[in-house]
Amino acid sequence: MGVDFTAIGEHDLDLGSGFDPNWIARRPGFGPAVQWTREFLLASNPAYRDDEPSWGLEYSLRVLRLPGTFRIRFGRRLFLVDHIARWHTFLTDPVARTVLRGAVQTVADVLDSSGLYYLPDSSFAPSLAIDRIWDDGSLEDVRADLDRGCGPPSLDLDVLYQEDLSEAILETGYFYEPRPARTTIHLGSGASSDCGRAGMSIPTAETQSATATHLVVTDDTLSIELSDGRSIAAPLGWYPRLLHGTPEERGRWQLIGQGRGIHWPDLDEDISVDALLAGRPSGESQASFKRWLDQRIDSIPKPS
Repeated sequence: MGVDFTAIGEHDLDLGSGFDPNWIARRPGFGPAVQWTREFLLASNPAYRDDEPSWGLEYSLRVLRLPGTFRIRFGRRLFLVDHIARWHTFLTDPVARTVLRGAVQTVADVLDSSGLYYLPDSSFAPSLAIDRIWDDGSLEDVRADLDRGCGPPSLDLDVLYQEDLSEAILETGYFYEPRPARTTIHLGSGASSDCGRAGMSIPTAETQSATATHLVVTDDTLSIELSDGRSIAAPLGWYPRLLHGTPEERGRWQLIGQGRGIHWPDLDEDISVDALLAGRPSGESQASFKRWLDQRIDSIPKPS
């Protein structure tokens, strides 16, 4: 397929304010997708080098070029993320889908978008909604265009199957993902910090001493209640094993180390509170995750 992966969200960024492109490039959720892209491209082109984060102008739009072949085009109210990965790859490759979602979710969180639409960049019906970025459209305009031209969103992103892909999904399929509201973390001095609109709260020794008391895992978010009264949330795309678990498996969790970490026995996953406060996604390598996923698929009983 010659159709590339794209995603659309909304922003209220002042493009003349000197927004630092490194705000996005340095975020932990962006790194796995850059590494995945780098390994993929180096296999066929040993001379490949990542772009340095920089601003440019393309097709009358401000564009932010980022490592890993990511580009973010900015209209007045919408942004468009595109990448070298094919739409078909996003639909059928679990690892690609996980890392690309993680990167796009990071962009959405930095730009404070209330939601994201994942869609092909050309050839198929959903791509027509991309034009809204040039005519000062809103995310609601994108929704209306997609609903009118393609119907409601396709299958949930977490339950896409890998084989026997329906042609209808390729031709009219798109996906919507709401983004959770961000919670400002209050630091020990009593002041609060989110480093402006584009930053992340910085854990200090005092914030790191907090422990988990309860948590909720939805299809797209891990939310933790802390012992000092705060709540923090992270996109589920940061933790591929949780993302690929069933609701029942994600719901069977245990607090470990007196609340300093959480363990999911069915998924063999452990996450520390310190890592959540620092904004660090899973550090599991792609090879390790693939082995786990392959074993998981092999363990599913085959129909007789």
